[in-house]
Amino acid sequence: MNSYNPVRILHIFGQMERGGAEMRTLDLMRSINRETYSFEFCVLSGIEGELDSEIRQLGGDIHYIPLNVAFPIRFSRLMRTRKFNVVQSHVHYMSGPLLGLAAASQVDNRICHFRVSSDMRTPSRRRELRDFAFRRMIDRFATNIIAVSEGTMVAAWKPSWKLDPRCEVVYNGLPSDFVVNPQLTSLTRELLGLRPTSNMYLHVGRMDAQKNHLKLISIFDEILKIDSDAYLILVGRGGNEMESRIRAEIERRGISDRVKLLGVRKDVKHLMFLSDLMVFPSIAEGLPGVILEACQVGLPVVASDISGVREISSVFPSVKPYSISESDASWARKCVSTLEQQRAAQPCVHRTQLEFGSSPFTVERCVESMYRIWTRTCR
Repeated sequence: MNSYNPVRILHIFGQMERGGAEMRTLDLMRSINRETYSFEFCVLSGIEGELDSEIRQLGGDIHYIPLNVAFPIRFSRLMRTRKFNVVQSHVHYMSGPLLGLAAASQVDNRICHFRVSSDMRTPSRRRELRDFAFRRMIDRFATNIIAVSEGTMVAAWKPSWKLDPRCEVVYNGLPSDFVVNPQLTSLTRELLGLRPTSNMYLHVGRMDAQKNHLKLISIFDEILKIDSDAYLILVGRGGNEMESRIRAEIERRGISDRVKLLGVRKDVKHLMFLSDLMVFPSIAEGLPGVILEACQVGLPVVASDISGVREISSVFPSVKPYSISESDASWARKCVSTLEQQRAAQPCVHRTQLEFGSSPFTVERCVESMYRIWTRTCR
């Protein structure tokens, strides 16, 4: 492969919004050799997303093909005209029929990329039958099956995945050269209305059932009984029914002056640098990128005891997995004690970043793995 004949890769997503899978793919796009590998995106919602402009700035094309009766014809036409070497689908079991269409269009390298352990949709007999059929199609048409963690591979695919040579765990990676500017600390805290001595608890995640915000609010209410000078900062996309429920719960508990909803932010890592603890009681995750970002800046985390969190905590002791079945009061005690222990340890940010750079969660290691997979059947 050379600059005149790059490996052409089509990534399939629902919409290019500021979500974990989308952001990690954009990190990958920034880090690849774009003379040797070219990225394009197929958007199944047919709707423009927040990341589209940056994708185009990086030289990528976006194809809006909504899932309707015309989709198979339009998608197959895209395969023929663009002549992709690789189709990499990130849409869970829906990847099955998409990889089938790619196979019919003679795309040699067809990747199913599992990002989460479950799509979190309401189970039904019809959905079970559909997922069974789609899994069979993945098994038939995928040349490679990737997952972001071992737990995700077991839950989304099968416990015996190691016996299948197509299967591989590729951890999401973050750039290892990120630098936080400490001078932003006092200014940002002032803008948020926090006193310098206040403890700042942070949660980052879109507002939907998977992220478990209602339990988070209840946990924070219990934290206030122990730490009366505490604030909870919520970062993430809302504007939906879940945000209305979250605001109503905050109001019902009488803690509106202690909880601040900031919406979508582009300075999340700076907010992490300001914070004292991340609280993350999510119900299901693949490999939560916001926890990796917290590790990168030395922010301690108390998070649900789920597979992706455990895999991160095996490398970074500052991440404390805790059972989601524990009471809110118990979570509060765990959060406050973790914060106090971390403060007593006085971690060095420079050392923390060096440790992250030698971990398996850097974008450089992710790129190395993906290069090997992309070119496996393209040589």
